[in-house]
Amino acid sequence: MIGNVVNDIGPAGCTYVQGIYHSTSGTIKNNVVYRVGSAAIHLWHDATDVQIVNNTVSSSVFGIIVGGGDFYFTKAGAN
Repeated sequence: MIGNVVNDIGPAGCTYVQGIYHSTSGTIKNNVVYRVGSAAIHLWHDATDVQIVNNTVSSSVFGIIVGGGDFYFTKAGAN
């Protein structure tokens, strides 16, 4: 996910609405994310080896959430 503008997504507090949702490896770079109902950037499931670089997040319920659980391929516990 590189160079996107994501804004005005979902009602405030809706936990099912994310600006950028990433669940594998990769790069989240140079994005502008604002006014999102829950997290501007959310990593979950098998998110590993993700570079989060030079993003601007604002006016969302949460900024950036990094975690893992409900795995697709990995057998590790949630962290």
